[in-house]
Amino acid sequence: MIEGDKELLPNLKILKTTGHSPGGQSVLVTTARGKEAIEGLCCIKENFEPRIISPAYHTNLLEAYDSLARLKEIADHIIPGHETL
Repeated sequence: MIEGDKELLPNLKILKTTGHSPGGQSVLVTTARGKEAIEGLCCIKENFEPRIISPAYHTNLLEAYDSLARLKEIADHIIPGHETL
């Protein structure tokens, strides 16, 4: 397990996104489209606009909310972990 945020390659980062689980992580990839986040917060598209976190699926609701807010701030696009594209 990687602790905290870690740049693996110039265009690939692992981000600490806790809240769903204590060791939660998401992946940030820089592509031609911009920064793409593959989130690991157990969210669906409806959790992003407006930002709504279901308390039933998270070990720490406030951390989950903060992690989601952080992803929205740094990513151009977010790919939900529990959603079909």
